[in-house]
Formats: sequence, structure tokens, C-alpha cells
Amino acid sequence: MLTHTYIYTISDHLGNIRYVGKSNNPKQRLNSHIQDKKRKHKFNWLNSIIKSGNKPIIEVIDIVSINDWEYWETYW
Repeated sequence: MLTHTYIYTISDHLGNIRYVGKSNNPKQRLNSHIQDKKRKHKFNWLNSIIKSGNKPIIEVIDIVSINDWEYWETYW
């Protein structure tokens, strides 16, 4: 049973953070975000980074209890 999860940010190559999320596997989640065409604004932003020859940067900013992740995601 999971006891913790990760709060992460996604930023561009200049360090501009545009997204905060929660995942048990942040690297895999980034790939999901890149493929998720339903969230058009985020999809376009991530793909504009990639098309410019850069990579979106995912960074774990906190490790939190699985029971409290909603609070911490909102906090960050």
C-alpha cells in the first residue's frame, strides 16, 4: 500500500513554472501530459517547448502522505 506521493512542477527551459501536480510516478506523468490532447492549453504549451528544441522540466518539490496530497498540491 502506498504511503506517500509526489508533488511536482513542470516548467520550461527558462524555469517558468506553469503547472503543479501530484503523481506516484512523476516522469511517467510528464509523458502522459505531453500526450494529453484533451487539455489543449497545457498540450500546446508543452509541445511548443519541445518544438523549440528544449524539454519540459519536471521537478519533485515535495513528498507527502498519500492521505494529504490534495492539501499540498493546492498549497504549492
